[in-house]
Amino acid sequence: MQKTILRTIPLITLVFVVFLVTGCATTGDVERLEQAISKAQSTADDAKAAAAAAQRTANEAKNAASTAQHTANDARVEAAGARAATDALDQKVDRMFEKVMRK
Repeated sequence: MQKTILRTIPLITLVFVVFLVTGCATTGDVERLEQAISKAQSTADDAKAAAAAAQRTANEAKNAASTAQHTANDARVEAAGARAATDALDQKVDRMFEKVMRK
């Protein structure tokens, strides 16, 4: 039992030394890490805001395109009505011309 304890003491000491050498962060390291995290968060927030602005612009463009499509459809209906009225008037003029020519 005593041999086992004597064998583990150097191992525990080695682990403790390795921990001290590699595992301890200085205050400067922690501050630099906090700054990097803060900068990353700020960049992410900026990207989120830009994405939201882009989404709003895309929605506005979609609404404008929809309005333009409705306007174009209304114009097509108006043009078809005007064409029908023009055709009817053209036929009426032809009939009147034929009537005048028969006299």
